[in-house]
Amino acid sequence: MPKRKKATGPEQVAAMKSLTQSAAAWLVGVSPRALRDHPDIRRSGDGTYDATDLLEWVAGRIPEPALTDEELERVLVASEHFEVVDTLAVGPIIDTLTALKDKYGDPGLIVFVREVMAYFSARIADFPDQYREPTAAEMRVKAERHVDQEKRSVAFSRLRITIVCEKCGKLRRGRRWVNQKPPKDHAVVKGVCPKCE
Repeated sequence: MPKRKKATGPEQVAAMKSLTQSAAAWLVGVSPRALRDHPDIRRSGDGTYDATDLLEWVAGRIPEPALTDEELERVLVASEHFEVVDTLAVGPIIDTLTALKDKYGDPGLIVFVREVMAYFSARIADFPDQYREPTAAEMRVKAERHVDQEKRSVAFSRLRITIVCEKCGKLRRGRRWVNQKPPKDHAVVKGVCPKCE
């Protein structure tokens, strides 16, 4: 069987400028399907890949970590609650991120994330109490206040109001002021009885 002739340098270069999807995927160490899912990699008119473009893509690509479901959920929740002061700024922010990714690949996005972290860290440092997670005791107090406000609102809407003298503690009952505890479903309003005026 005759020995196969080796391709010359120019022939090898020409072949690397026109790689099929399978060959391109092998070169960068991904599956053909994974390669197809990256439309940001340039392709020629006939659908082939240039090895130079592939290597540029690989150089700017950071391997994605295998997050657990819980970690990914935390990322999704955080991204969905990322507040922008002016909603008109969303478009320019996406444009900025796209330009960074197009020019520098994923490392360009790291610069953006690092600056966002620095910005929020500075805000937390300036207003620590505003951004810290409340303690269980603080949450209980807040919940109790909310319940109390709801009860008070319901009591007022149903005219379940008891006037209590702020000096002697007696309740108004028509024309009389008596020593009693206010009903539990009543809102207390401070007043002054005739004797304490």
